[in-house]
Amino acid sequence: MKRHIPLIFAGLKFVLGFVLASRVYELHRDEYLYLNYGQHLAWGYLEVPPLMAVQSWLTLALGGGIFG
Repeated sequence: MKRHIPLIFAGLKFVLGFVLASRVYELHRDEYLYLNYGQHLAWGYLEVPPLMAVQSWLTLALGGGIFG
């Protein structure tokens, strides 16, 4: 039973994060900008690191929601 206690607490923390988060919260305006980087992949610009565009593209491929 003692081995299961950390797993129970980790699961409880994960579930409570979704249950207690209000649906009133939305994405920040910068997060919308980062998601837009995924629609227009641009490599080599100083203000847009290439990995950010790839991560944004991956988020959009997974549905583009807050969970992704």
